[in-house]
Amino acid sequence: MSGVDMKIRLTRSKASFYLFADANAAATNPYFHIDDIYLYIRRVKINNEVFLNIDKHLSTETAKYSLERVETKILTIETGIYNKQFDNLFLGNLPRRVIVGLLDHAATDGVYGTSPLLFKPYDLTSINAFVNGMPVGKEYNCKFRASTSPIPNLCARAYASLYAVATPAGMGHGITLEDYTNNGYTLFCFDLSPDASPDGCDYLNPIQTGAFSISITFGTATGQNLNLLVYAEHSGLIEIDKTRTIVNNV
Repeated sequence: MSGVDMKIRLTRSKASFYLFADANAAATNPYFHIDDIYLYIRRVKINNEVFLNIDKHLSTETAKYSLERVETKILTIETGIYNKQFDNLFLGNLPRRVIVGLLDHAATDGVYGTSPLLFKPYDLTSINAFVNGMPVGKEYNCKFRASTSPIPNLCARAYASLYAVATPAGMGHGITLEDYTNNGYTLFCFDLSPDASPDGCDYLNPIQTGAFSISITFGTATGQNLNLLVYAEHSGLIEIDKTRTIVNNV
């Protein structure tokens, strides 16, 4: 819709987070020079008849735009604990899809020579999400083995959630079971959509409300501080009236 101001903000992370390098003086003092930078935006010009028709409808109703809103949270899990519960991670409007994973606390803050996005199991044995105190399906019960162990890992449902929840229908994600258990892709996915369609659809679903929580159990006490990364996708809606005022943004 014309006449509506839009701002875009780009923020770069610190170098110790995104740069994988040896921890020596030269590598930890990087210098970046941007020669050129562009932002490409596609614009559509409509004919006058369509424009007048839109303006006529705006006299009696608002223009509604559905959008996908992403929210992330990083939560700390202390050393030496077996169980951890995070209550009320989301209050009010609920996301339609939530993906979580465990990270090394120091690496997440930014350490040269370590990956900040290496998701390991850390001997997690069970994890589940709750909405208003009720479980979101059956909890994921897992048993992760050492990479050298001849005994297979027990994590089939959790691994399958990458296909059922995190991946668009009919498409793969290229993550093997070996990658999932030993190579930094241990993620757990929860579908909160009302129609079991976390990828969205061609129609608007009512936005669900409530309180979202997560509970985690470890087989052994945590040997270091960990971070729980929570990635959530919300089905949002923006409404704009005839004066180009945003009257609703959820």
